[in-house]
Amino acid sequence: MVKLYSRLFKQRNAEYLLVLLLAYIPIFHNLDRLPFRIWDETRQAFNAYEMAEQGHYLALYFEGAPDMWNVKTPLTVICQAFCIHLFGWNELAIRLPSALAALGTVILLFHWMRKYMVQPGFAFSAVALLLSFKGYVDFHAIRTGDMDSMLCFFTLGFCYSLFEWTERGKDRYLAYFFIFLLLAWFTKSIAAFLSMPALLIYLLVQGKLVSLIKTKKFWLFASILLLIPVYYLYREYSTPGYWNAVLTYELGGRFSSQLSDENPFYYYINQHLTRDIGTYLWLLIPASVFALSSRIKAKRDLAIFCLLFYVGHQVVISSSATKYGWYDVPEFPFVAMLFLLGIEAMFYDSRFRNISIDGPAKEYVFVSIILLSTVIPAYAIRAAEITDGSEIEKGSFYELSAFLERYAKHDPHGLDGLFLAYNPKDYHWYHTIYIRRIQQAGGTLENREVQELKTGDKVLVANQHLTEQLKYHFHLHRIEIEGNVAVYLLEDGEGMDF
Repeated sequence: MVKLYSRLFKQRNAEYLLVLLLAYIPIFHNLDRLPFRIWDETRQAFNAYEMAEQGHYLALYFEGAPDMWNVKTPLTVICQAFCIHLFGWNELAIRLPSALAALGTVILLFHWMRKYMVQPGFAFSAVALLLSFKGYVDFHAIRTGDMDSMLCFFTLGFCYSLFEWTERGKDRYLAYFFIFLLLAWFTKSIAAFLSMPALLIYLLVQGKLVSLIKTKKFWLFASILLLIPVYYLYREYSTPGYWNAVLTYELGGRFSSQLSDENPFYYYINQHLTRDIGTYLWLLIPASVFALSSRIKAKRDLAIFCLLFYVGHQVVISSSATKYGWYDVPEFPFVAMLFLLGIEAMFYDSRFRNISIDGPAKEYVFVSIILLSTVIPAYAIRAAEITDGSEIEKGSFYELSAFLERYAKHDPHGLDGLFLAYNPKDYHWYHTIYIRRIQQAGGTLENREVQELKTGDKVLVANQHLTEQLKYHFHLHRIEIEGNVAVYLLEDGEGMDF
């Protein structure tokens, strides 16, 4: 018996080691190669730096004042501030919490699937499939310093806990559910609750909702959620107007008001078909049929759970007036699970199964061929993009960021005496972050508004609109150029005054 447990322990260790190997390239490889992304990642990098410097761990600050634009809960930024203490204020520190959360997601996904799969290869394939989805291994997901990767991990955690409670009835899973739910809320506030309609429907389908709310321990464990109103009361007390900002930007504002470009109801499905998931979304239809026809009740239950989560979450985010491309990140693990549940059911336990394979060796080879021909190529393509750098976004603003990043890391004095021209109406913080780092290292590069520039200044420009604006007021003498990044000496011209 001891030998049996020892063998099983070694086998499981080997399986999880393989999961780590699968996860390395899509999650960690070249994690800090790209410069900070515009908008949210840059904003949170400033939030995290000020948190690390000032010690305000329950509130986000920006430029020395409470941030009333990014009013989300601060768990991700707390983790980033901790990483800044360890690694400095750089891309790795800001992105590492997202990467570690993604690692937690694939480990939990494998653990969950391994419980119900006949062959461990299907659980590995679920991990590989998840890591092949463009919408998951992308910016504003697991490879940038945004909140969505941690939200995805905690969402998978409370969904796993609730499902296990419905299957096994053990109280500890109910406790885990509320702990993960609280952590999801502390990561991205109201976004943690977008899947609740789907989970309530699942409990109704399983006939567990009434018995759940009658359970004393349900209310005992649920009491941990009282920390949510306590937090909002504290923030409103310490920063008057905070609750109104939450109502505007988080609760009702994003759902009823359009804060993004106008997008149709089918925006996310179209994005999944054309970019994030691709052909697998079409294949998900027959896969769902096979998964739902499994002769094993637990697998049917899991298929129903995944399908309800995907459809329910889709309906909620598609009904919102504000639609951003990353609101669907928590859905991807459930798509991968449902697809592989269907593939396995097709070979092993579907009521429609008519595939006959003689002998375990032939069965193993046949299943491996199917998985290698469907899942692994997509994983390999995504890994290759990350390895060769083809996932880099093009654009002069990122080119300037990469240019500044190089000097911040290797030659902070190399741009001394220059000004970076910017228009205050444009979002410039993804450049300012590198200027601050250069200044912290002793360099003298400064931001300067175009209206404040004068004859004799040497300016750094990578924006065609700004260049044309400067030409209107000065004669530009080009000193040097690197791609779209140019240094000009401003000379007297016949243009008009600002």
